[in-house]
Amino acid sequence: MYADSFKTSAGWILYAEGDEPKQSALEPPNPRPPSNASEPVPTPRGGDDRIPILGVGRGGDDGRFELNGETIGYTMRPKSLIGVKGAYSIYVVGDSMEPRYEAGELVQVNPHKPPQPGRDVVVQLYPTADGEQGEGLIKRLVSITPTFVNLKQFNPPLDIPLERKIVKSIHLIVGRADE
Repeated sequence: MYADSFKTSAGWILYAEGDEPKQSALEPPNPRPPSNASEPVPTPRGGDDRIPILGVGRGGDDGRFELNGETIGYTMRPKSLIGVKGAYSIYVVGDSMEPRYEAGELVQVNPHKPPQPGRDVVVQLYPTADGEQGEGLIKRLVSITPTFVNLKQFNPPLDIPLERKIVKSIHLIVGRADE
């Protein structure tokens, strides 16, 4: 019966006479206690839900490429890069890092997270001549000394020591993008 569900009498439901309801008809009979879970993190809007894909030019046999910095598209921003200014994605050029990364794969980069030995990085070199773009490399960081940045590639296996004075930046690769 409806009257029983609302803890009242049939007279109240039909004629507003008799026993008033003991609870609001809009409240559930057994309300749940408030949740102690935190509010979900809102999905960012207004452009912060995408990060740029930076364009690259020619590739070399050792996996070097021209890092021209032009935005050629956008990809969805992963949770790990929400709020990170300057985050970007970049296409892998060549096969020098296979099997870790394959040519054409899109990797995500946090330019502010400190690079760590044993992690993969994008290394940007200073241009060798005026008007040129600096080259870039995607490699495994081995170590940073006062005079050298030591990198490793997988295919073919090769240790690459670079003088620190030619290294413009080292940015940590934090993931792969699903296109």
